[in-house]
Amino acid sequence: MRERARRALPSILRRPEIAAVARAAARAGAEAWIVGGAARDLLLGRQDPEIDIAVSTDPFVIARNLAAGGFGTFVPLSETSPRVARLAGGRREIDMAAVEGGSMERDLARRDFTANAIAIGLVGKTWIDPFGGMDDLAAGRLRAISEENLRDDPLRVLRAARLMATHGLLPDAATTRMSARLAPLLPSAAPERIRAELEKLLTAKHVRPALAWAARAGVLAAALGGNASPSGPLDARTLVARPPEERSRLRLAILARSMAMTAPQAETWLASRRFSRAQAREVAVLLRLVDEARAALTDLEKWRWVRNAGQRSAEALLLGALLGEPGMPARSALSRRVRASRRPPKVTGGDIQEWLGIPPGPAVGEALAAIEVEGLRGAIRTRAAARRWIRDRRITDVQRARTVPEGGAGGDRL
Repeated sequence: MRERARRALPSILRRPEIAAVARAAARAGAEAWIVGGAARDLLLGRQDPEIDIAVSTDPFVIARNLAAGGFGTFVPLSETSPRVARLAGGRREIDMAAVEGGSMERDLARRDFTANAIAIGLVGKTWIDPFGGMDDLAAGRLRAISEENLRDDPLRVLRAARLMATHGLLPDAATTRMSARLAPLLPSAAPERIRAELEKLLTAKHVRPALAWAARAGVLAAALGGNASPSGPLDARTLVARPPEERSRLRLAILARSMAMTAPQAETWLASRRFSRAQAREVAVLLRLVDEARAALTDLEKWRWVRNAGQRSAEALLLGALLGEPGMPARSALSRRVRASRRPPKVTGGDIQEWLGIPPGPAVGEALAAIEVEGLRGAIRTRAAARRWIRDRRITDVQRARTVPEGGAGGDRL
């Protein structure tokens, strides 16, 4: 691992923005180090798009100098100690923070895990590894520096699960015990920070072992606000093959269903966990489509499901397959219709009002939906055919209504 890092370090230092930081620090008579995840991932041979740098001087001064040299835009992130500046808008974002505690060794001693307590000197090109983080990385081990450090920021117990999923680092027994003791403190962290860690975790390729560890340690329930089951198809091959954002949505839906949530309940739950409204809504829509697939029995109901699912049909069918809902024959029937569907003719609400002589209202939307279903089935292929079909249906509905006795049910009417 050290040899890999030794070979990789020159390429990192040759990056224009990193070389510029080193020059600016040297001019200021200061030292600068690559720290945190960037140093860890360099040792693991991973490319990290974000670089965190610690400097022994005011990071605002260096960041402003770099911004003036065309390496991005200076953004102050924290005015209080430690001051943190960001260079944004360049090829890679760089965050620079002032060294805490008066030395790099004391700064690293404040961090969460040994794997994240490694520093790479930009000027002397030396490594600082006071807690054996390199050996832990080589062993695939995640080891907390101290329980006090985890207690200082309880979010770190969830980060342990995330690093297990994203980096394959297995928490050692002592870190697991610490995490279990501190899991009740996790809700004291900002909900937005918890959500950010969960998103990183759930977009990883394989998450089930990490979620199982988090569940045993009590971290998962504290993070989700409920006892979700980490068993099930969270690492199914078809799910892992999907893009990261879709993987996250599907896993959230599976976790919500493991807590016996309905679609509306899942939407409320995710919003309460500070997921975006769009994310919460998309998960709820997928769960609703799974429920509607189970209820689609007739041919017309199945085609209505295809229309309602739209571009979400493939993802909804995948979720249904992962959950085993509905059974295989029903999913196959829906999938066949999705594949056989045609593009409906373009018809607007104004067209419906003109063709039927009706004012704006729910009947217009019902008519548009009905035409779209018939178009998907291939029964209607042109605007002229749509006009004939909807007018014939209108006449049929009126005739049917005239034959229904007073007080009877007349069915859907346009």
